[in-house]
Amino acid sequence: MLPLALDSIIAFVNGLCFWHWLASVYLGLIIFERFHTRAAGAHEYDTQDAICSIAIGAIGTVVQFTLALIIPLSIYTFVYQEWQLVTIDSTAIAIGAAFIVHDFAHYWVHRLGHRVGVFWSFHAVHHSSNAFNHTTALRLFPTDGRLKILAGLVAALCGVPPEIYLAAALLKSGYSMWTHASYIRGLAWMEWVFVTPRLHMVHHASQTEYLDRNYGQVLIIWDRIFGTFAGYEKEPISGLVHPVHDNNPFTAQLVGIRDLAAKIKLAPCWRQRFLCLSKPPEWTPR
Repeated sequence: MLPLALDSIIAFVNGLCFWHWLASVYLGLIIFERFHTRAAGAHEYDTQDAICSIAIGAIGTVVQFTLALIIPLSIYTFVYQEWQLVTIDSTAIAIGAAFIVHDFAHYWVHRLGHRVGVFWSFHAVHHSSNAFNHTTALRLFPTDGRLKILAGLVAALCGVPPEIYLAAALLKSGYSMWTHASYIRGLAWMEWVFVTPRLHMVHHASQTEYLDRNYGQVLIIWDRIFGTFAGYEKEPISGLVHPVHDNNPFTAQLVGIRDLAAKIKLAPCWRQRFLCLSKPPEWTPR
């Protein structure tokens, strides 16, 4: 019965109905958070910032669908069909393998997005909001994080079917929506194993002690293993080190690219210009 139930879940997640369900839940969370913040009176909800985040997500939807779904899934399916090295007969094992490979890939691609100049230019918009709430999750540049498909091919080589890998990726994306909740605080033992809203709030903070920490998507154990974990010690201040206050969705998503272009323009030679692409974002040409 268990494999049959798992197969049914996978079929549902890969179907159009799941997208409608996920969008409805996400919209409900955004609305709930807006009214919860007003009722709690703890801090002001930046409506203009939230609208900008939603608009950025809407603008990139079509491109994201192509770059994050159609192309990666096509490549994955080709590798699975032509080059897989082993066969996995158990649905449960395939799901577990898909989850671990995808989560491990997310950690390293996310870490590269913070430590390599050209990748940070794409990822910076996700951190450009000076607020932290459900809408922040929508601040995504179309080319951000696309290296995940290369790391994910490990699962294809190991015999994880495309529909299972896709289901794992979609469910984990849904989890990421939850980790941007502003109204959830400490969750005790969960923070030893999983990324929680409070731990992800640390990731979005601009304080020095919080920079480049907590890269995980679902599991926080990668950060604990590789030395990038930071616990919640003081109230995080969301946003970039040099805050931007741009609520125009067309220009706000280019904040990282503008900064990188300005840095390249100041570089005295071609070698320094190329280093701007590979060095961490805090590096400056000499």
